[in-house]
Amino acid sequence: MDSDEFDELMKIQKRAASRIIEESNEDDKISLITIINELSVSKKRIPVESVILEAEQQDISESTAISLLDQLKKDRIIKVEEGFIQFS
Repeated sequence: MDSDEFDELMKIQKRAASRIIEESNEDDKISLITIINELSVSKKRIPVESVILEAEQQDISESTAISLLDQLKKDRIIKVEEGFIQFS
């Protein structure tokens, strides 16, 4: 294998790894939306802490959950006010 072939192989590997990370992020985002949906059955507003705790039970770290909540807020899927979440 020459240097050019190796470089091309590394590029392909990096793209594949990037796609896997993106798909995992999307899976976690869907899980978080599901958590919010399940918790909102009995209430319109759910404490942020409750969502984070439930996410941790499903192997989503606190920092990942907070980051995903920020993404969902930015995408206008949820609103976060005074420590409570509700769908937009």
